[in-house]
Amino acid sequence: MKKLKHILFLFLILIISNSCRPTNNNSKTEDLFEPYNNIIDVQFKGWHILKLGELNTDDIKLWKQNRGENMTPGMAKGKYESKEEMVALLIVSEINRQKKVKLILLKNNVADTPIKILREENVFNYPVIYSLPPAKYNDFYDTTKYIDTKNDCIAYEHIEASTIIYYYDKEKYIELVYSD
Repeated sequence: MKKLKHILFLFLILIISNSCRPTNNNSKTEDLFEPYNNIIDVQFKGWHILKLGELNTDDIKLWKQNRGENMTPGMAKGKYESKEEMVALLIVSEINRQKKVKLILLKNNVADTPIKILREENVFNYPVIYSLPPAKYNDFYDTTKYIDTKNDCIAYEHIEASTIIYYYDKEKYIELVYSD
């Protein structure tokens, strides 16, 4: 009987200690990134996919309100060129407090996929990316200019500042300033 009580006591401690352990909110995000991490490690040493916690506090709040907690600001999947799903990644690096970003695109099946770099720049605050469906989009500066996309688009957004849409047309990606 004493042995049974001792085992139950140890089991109870184990349950309590596991329930008090902090959860890793990034585990789902890390799982999403897993197929792409090796490619980034090899081809872009010192870079990684942007995570929600790397945005400034206001941008995190706005991202969660507008995109939800389960969406990641560093990855967008869509059918950007054809019916085949592709993935856009926003990879980041910080050297001497200088934040750098690259918007890259690769096929969802990552084996031997060529990587397209759509944008790279130094930034003060990290932008976010997400997919937009095929639709008509107006140019911010020239409202008579619009595009009518046949495929999904990639939105590259500096939250509360500007959004650039990348869309595929005639074998290349073109930028459209959507908001500024």
